[in-house]
Amino acid sequence: MWGLGSIFYFVFMGIVILLILLLTILSINKKILKYEIIVFIPLIIFSSFYFFNQEFQLDIKSYLSPNKEHTVFYNNEKLKIKLPDKTVWLFKTPTDVYYSKYSVKYCKKYFENNLNNLKKAKKISNYTYNNKESCYIVTIKPKIIFKINFIENPDARRFSITEIYEK
Repeated sequence: MWGLGSIFYFVFMGIVILLILLLTILSINKKILKYEIIVFIPLIIFSSFYFFNQEFQLDIKSYLSPNKEHTVFYNNEKLKIKLPDKTVWLFKTPTDVYYSKYSVKYCKKYFENNLNNLKKAKKISNYTYNNKESCYIVTIKPKIIFKINFIENPDARRFSITEIYEK
């Protein structure tokens, strides 16, 4: 959980706390000091939770800036796949990893319905579910495939979308 990226948060919070202390020391008027405390204490508490508590950060992101769709690019075309509500993009490795507020079972049903609609609209050729790998394998054209992998571990609310171009 704690990586090298967390160092930035410690430095940022240290600078914010130093600025607040400097403002309180330099403020001569006690009335202004009262308003500074009313504003800055909740701000410090909120930003501490946001930067140091990953679950809180994901909850805030899922309400304020959720990802609604994932786009697969192929042959100068694009296919938009709808994502479950309150889904947050986490990071990109060879795959795009997403976090969903809902369980894996809900996400599987959601993608089943969504892929079925895309197949009826003839935007994809076929899709199958692979129980062994816990993923949907979706074919757009004979040589263009992508996977929707469900990551089943203690925190079973993550899935990834991998684009595979077969030759």
